[in-house]
Parts: sequence; structure tokens; C-alpha cells
Amino acid sequence: MFSRWQRLGDLWLAIAIAVLVPAAIFGGVRTLDAISTLLLDERSATWDAVEAHEAFHLTRLAAVHFQLSPDAAALDDLKRQFDIFRSRVPTLANADAGAGAGHRTVPRIAANSKLSADTLPRLEQELALAEIGAAASVKPFAQTLETLEDPLHEMVRLLRSQDDMRDRARELSRGAWVAGGFLLLAILAGAALIAGNIRKTRRLRQLYERERAAQLERASQPSASVPGGVAHDFNNILAAISGFAALLEFDLDDKPRQRHMLHQIGTAADRGKELVQSICGDAAITAGAAVTEPAAADAPALPAGALRILLVDDDPLAREALELTLQKLDCETAVCESGAEALALLHDEPDLFDLIVTDYLMPNMTGLEMAAALRARGFGKPIILASSRPQDIPACERDRLEVDGLISKPFTERALGETIGRVARLPVRGPKPAEGRIGRSGS
Repeated sequence: MFSRWQRLGDLWLAIAIAVLVPAAIFGGVRTLDAISTLLLDERSATWDAVEAHEAFHLTRLAAVHFQLSPDAAALDDLKRQFDIFRSRVPTLANADAGAGAGHRTVPRIAANSKLSADTLPRLEQELALAEIGAAASVKPFAQTLETLEDPLHEMVRLLRSQDDMRDRARELSRGAWVAGGFLLLAILAGAALIAGNIRKTRRLRQLYERERAAQLERASQPSASVPGGVAHDFNNILAAISGFAALLEFDLDDKPRQRHMLHQIGTAADRGKELVQSICGDAAITAGAAVTEPAAADAPALPAGALRILLVDDDPLAREALELTLQKLDCETAVCESGAEALALLHDEPDLFDLIVTDYLMPNMTGLEMAAALRARGFGKPIILASSRPQDIPACERDRLEVDGLISKPFTERALGETIGRVARLPVRGPKPAEGRIGRSGS
């Protein structure tokens, strides 16, 4: 059934790509073609209209000046200005009727251009009647010239509006090109996303079937197993039991019977740890694992002076037992419930502690991930990892992050003291940033 739906999905994807992409390209090309047609039909009459309008005003001023002072110089100036105006009007009319203008000719502009051109002969005749010393002789010319004020002004206004529209059309064209490109990219990205999702669905389906087959195979095997998280929690409980029993055992020197019972509790906790490791398939126990020892054994020798140790563990019982054990070893301790809390504390006080003892498997951030973050900051003090399954912590990662000690939970006071005494004598390292992410394998 899944393969059938998968083939249908592939078919619809092919249809969508075959239809949508050409349609989008065709629509974009048609839109840009229409805009380009509009832009190619540019009008060149704008400045001709402005020059004609300016020549008109200069001619009108010359006519007024002649009426005030009807001498030969004023008449020559009037004729010169009129000749300039007369030369501008035909240019205006020809530009409006130029190549490509048939698509965009505005009726009002064409009418005003024709009116201006038709008025020129009459203006020439009336200007020929102007006489030196007769101010009133130029009055008919001035009145006829005045009739061209509104048409010329309207032409300038309309042509400038067309120029503004043309500029906006250019901006629209640039925007259309950009929008068309983004549209095409979006369609291609969508098609790639759909194809990627189909491939990912296939991959997930294969992984699911493979995992399902592995689960069925494991279920068919007679040997039992304990999930890593359960083993971790169980060993934390055993660590708290053995730790508190060992602490009480040293306080009952005058009560041998009670000391013997507490010793038996510790021995049972060690046997419980071995049982968990056996169920989980752990044939070998790494160095640092707890061993049952007489309670009266001497405590291991630590470097002179009280060591300042930061203890990081999310389990409150195991954390308290370990804290009391460290204090019994004459160490000054501070505790954190998570790797994030420890990182925040060490960010403010990086030299406050001589070494760190941290649980490996904690929520959100493992002890190895915390060590990676500290080494990336340049933290060079020793770090000890405690784990119920130390064999699951990759040795290459421990070496790369320079983890100085590894101890198996639950542990005895002697095993803990010997590990601390060994790493406390190590020299402080210089900065060496860690790279890469650290996995969560093991418990």
C-alpha cells in the first residue's frame, strides 16, 4: 500500500513541475513583454514642449516691452524671439507624431500641437503690421499670442506626467524581473522540497522497517536486557545505599555488630551492581570499579591542603552520599544539579575549584558534553567522570577532551579517594578548545 501511494505522489509531483513551472515562466515572460512594449514607445517631445513654452513667454515679454517702448531695438527683439518660438512649434508637432508615437499619442497634445502650428501664419501676418513708434500696432499680435498660453501649458503638464509614468514603468519592470526570478526560485525550491520530503519519507520508512525487524529479532532472543536509563537510575540508588552505609560504618567503631550489618549492606549493593552489569551484558569492568573492602582500611592519602571540589550530579541521593564522602576525605565541596548550572558557576569563578567530579548521564547535558564546553573555554583543571557503565563512554572522546579520571558507580571511599589523589597531582593544562558534538551513548 505504501509503495502505491509513493508512486502516486511521484506522479503528482511530476505533473505539478511540468505544469506550474512552464506556466509561471510563460506568465512572467508575457508580463515583461507588455511592460517592455510600453517602455520602448518613449516620447521625445517633453523637452521640446518645455522649450516651446519658454520661447512663448519670452516672445510675450518682448511684445509687452515693445508696447511700452515702441522703438527699433524693441521691434528687432520681438521679431527675434518670435522666430525662436516659431522654430520650436514644428519640432514639437513632429516629435509628437514620431516613430512609435501612434500607440501613445494623447489627443489633447496632438490637438494643441496642431493649434499652435495653425496659429503661426496669423502671428506672422500680425507681427508684420507692427510699426516703430506705434505701440498699438502690436496689440493684435499680443492678443493672438495670448491664446496659445493654455494649450502650451497643458502640453507641458501632460508630457511631464507621461515622463513620470514612464519612470514608474521602469521601476515596475525591474520589480517584475525580480519578482519573476523569486517566483521561479520559489517554485523550484518547492519542487525540490517535495522531492526531498518524498526521499526522506522513503528513508524513514526503510529505517522504521529495519528497526522493527531488529526489535522482532531482539524479542525472539531468550536473553533479557535492562534499558540503559533504568540501569543508570538503579546504580544511582545503589551508590547512595553503599555510600551512606560506608559513612555510617566508620562512625560505629564501638559497635561491631552494627558495623558488620552496614558492611553487609555495602556488600549487597556491590553485588547488585554486578548483577545489573551482568544483565546488561557487561563481561568486563573497567578500571576504577568498586570492590568490597574492609571498613577499617586506611583512607587514601590526598595532596596536602583541603581540595576544593565541584560535584555535579542530578540524582539527589547519590549527590548527597558523594558529597558526604568527599567531606570525610577532608575536601571542600560545592554541588550543582546539572551541567548548565556548573557551567554558569565556573563562568563567573573559573579558578574557584581544584577539580570537578561529575556524573556522566544527566538530563539535557551529559558530563562529557559539559567537559567539552569547559575545555572549549580553556578550563585546564582535572575532570573526573562517574558512570554506572564507564565502558560505554568512548575512550577517544575521553582522550580528546582530556578527561583525567573515570570511576564506576557505585564506588567505595577508597576507590574515590585514590582516583582524586591521582588526578589532583596532575599539572593544570593550558587552553585547548574541544571540537564536535559529544554523543549520549551508555548510562
